[in-house]
Amino acid sequence: MSCHSLLSFTLLLLTLVFFTSSTSIPFSALPPAVARRENEAKYEVEFSWGARRSVVEAPISEPVEDSPVLVLAPKRTYRKDPLNDFKRYTGGWNISDRHYWASVGFTAAPLFAIAAIWFLLFGLCLLCGCLCHFCCKRQRYGYSRTAYAISLVFLILFSICAIVGCVVLYAAQERFHKSTTETLEYVVNQADTTVDKLKTVSDFIASAKLIGVDQVFLPSNVQTDIDQIGIRINSSASVLSEKTVDNSDDIRDLLDSVRVALITTAAIMLLLTFLGFLFSIFGMQFLVYILVIVGWILVAGTFILCGTFLLLHNFSKMIRLCIVLSNSFSSTVLFPITYFYGCFGQLLSLFTVLTSTGSILYRMPSVYGSLIDSKLKDLKGVAGDTCVAMDHWVHSSTAHTALDDILPCVDKATTQDTLLKSKEITTQLVEVVNQVITNVSNLNFSPNFKPVYINQSGPLVPILCNPFYANLTLRPCSAGEVDLTNATQVWSSYVCQVSPTGICTTTGRLTPTFYSQMSAAVNVSYGLNNYAPFLVDLGDCTFAKETFKDICRDHCPSLRRYSRWIYIGLVMVSTAVMLSLVFWVIYGRERRHRAYSKQLVSEPAQGSEGEKNS
Repeated sequence: MSCHSLLSFTLLLLTLVFFTSSTSIPFSALPPAVARRENEAKYEVEFSWGARRSVVEAPISEPVEDSPVLVLAPKRTYRKDPLNDFKRYTGGWNISDRHYWASVGFTAAPLFAIAAIWFLLFGLCLLCGCLCHFCCKRQRYGYSRTAYAISLVFLILFSICAIVGCVVLYAAQERFHKSTTETLEYVVNQADTTVDKLKTVSDFIASAKLIGVDQVFLPSNVQTDIDQIGIRINSSASVLSEKTVDNSDDIRDLLDSVRVALITTAAIMLLLTFLGFLFSIFGMQFLVYILVIVGWILVAGTFILCGTFLLLHNFSKMIRLCIVLSNSFSSTVLFPITYFYGCFGQLLSLFTVLTSTGSILYRMPSVYGSLIDSKLKDLKGVAGDTCVAMDHWVHSSTAHTALDDILPCVDKATTQDTLLKSKEITTQLVEVVNQVITNVSNLNFSPNFKPVYINQSGPLVPILCNPFYANLTLRPCSAGEVDLTNATQVWSSYVCQVSPTGICTTTGRLTPTFYSQMSAAVNVSYGLNNYAPFLVDLGDCTFAKETFKDICRDHCPSLRRYSRWIYIGLVMVSTAVMLSLVFWVIYGRERRHRAYSKQLVSEPAQGSEGEKNS
C-alpha cells in the first residue's frame, strides 16, 4: 500500500510542477495593453534616426559623410533581450545584430522548456512505473469489452492523425522550401542584373577613352576622370556582388538544413507511428515498450525542432496551443503508465484516461479554431519581421538600413559622380564628332591640303545632337541635328567609296573609316545616355525598393502561409505521436487482459469436461 501511496504522491507532484512550469512561461513579446501607450511614446524617442555608413562604398581617400539609418519594424521587434539583462530590444530588424537574434530566440524558449518538461516528466513516470512493477504485488486482472473497443478506436484515430500530420509537414516544407528558394533567387537575380548594368556602364566609360575621330580624342583630364570613375564603379559592383553571394549562400545553407530536419522528422515519425500501430495490433509488447521509449525521446526532439523553427518563423501565439495541449497531455500520459503496471485499479485508471482524452477531443476544435484563426495570422519571427521591415523601408525615405545586409544599395556619391561623368563624356564625344563634321567633312578643301582632303562632295553632313546643355541639363535637339538613336542610319547615306589612298571616288563626305569612328562614338554616347535612368534609380536605391516591394507583394504571402502549414504539421505530429504512445500501452494492456480473461474462462470449462469424462 505504501508503494501505491508513494507513486500517487509522486505523480500528483509532477503534474503540479508541469502545470506550474507551463503556465509560468512568458508568451507575449510585446508589453501589456496597459503599458502600451507609454511604450508607444518611447518609440518616438528610442527609435530615432542614427548614423551608418553605406554598405557599398568605393575605395576613395576622401571621407564619406554619415548617412541616416532607419530602424525597421521597431514595434514588431520590441522583445526581451536575454543578452541585455532581459531589457527590451530597440534596434529594430537587423539580421547582423546578435541582440536581434537573441530577442527572437528568446520567444522560442517556451517550446524548449516544454521539451525539457516532457522529457523529465515522462522519464520519471517510466521510472516510477518500473519501480512499481518490480516492487509492488500484482493484482488480479479485469477485462472490459468497452475499454478494449475504445482503446482500439483511439489507437486508430491518433495513428491516422499522426500520418496526416506527417503528410502535412512534408507537403508544407516542400512548398515552403520552394517559395523561399524562389524569393532568394529573385533577390540574387536582381543583384546580378544591377551588377551587370554597372559593369556595362563601366565598359562604356572605359571604351570612351579609346575613341577618336580623325585622330581627335577626348581631353586628357576627361581620360583621367574616366580611369578614376571606372575604379569606383568596379569596386561598387564587386562589393555588391560579393555581399549578395555571401548572404545568399548563408541563407541557402540554412534553408537546406531546415528542409532536411523537417523531412527527417516527418519520415521518422511516420515510421514510428506505423510500427507502433503494427506492434500493438499484433501484441508484440516488448517491441512496443522499445518504441515507447524511442517515441518519448522523439517527441521531446520534435518540440525542440518546433522551437528551432520558431526562431525563424516565430508564431509567438502558437505556443499557447502547445501549452494547452501539453497541460492536457500531462493528465493523459501520467495515468496510463501506472495503469499499465497495475498499481491503480483498472476502472479508475481507464476512466481517468478516457475522460481526460475525451476532454482533449472536446476542446480541440475550439482550441485549434480560435488559436489558429486568430493567433497564427501574426508571423512574428525573422521571416515575418523581414517582410514588415521591407514594407516599412519601401514606404520610407532613402536612408540606409539593415536591409543592406540582404541587398545593399550602391554608394550614392559613386552613382551621382558616375551619372555626372557619363553626361560629361557624352557631351565631349558629341563635340569631338561635330568638330570633325564641321571642320573636315563639311568643308571643301583643295587637293593641296593632304591631311584633310578626301575629295568631299555632295550635301552637307548633319551634325550630332548634344542631349545636354553646358550645365548638363537636358537639351532638345535643334533643326538640322540628328539624334543619337538614328545618327548612324542617317550618316550611312553620306559615306563614299574610297581609293587605296583613302580619297573618295564617289559622291560623299564620309570615308568608311570616319563613319566607323563616328559610329563608335555615337554607340558609346547612346549607351551612356540610355543608362542614365538606371544610374538615377541606383542613386536613390530604387532598384532595391522595387525588389523588396515585389517580395512583399508576391512572396511574403506564400512564406507566411507555408510557414503556418509547417507549424500546424509539427503540432499535429507531436500531438498525435504523444497520444499514440499512450494508447499503444493502453491497447496492449487491454489485449493482454482480454487474452488472460479468455484463458481463465476456458480453464474451468476444460476442468468440468474432464470430470464428466472420468
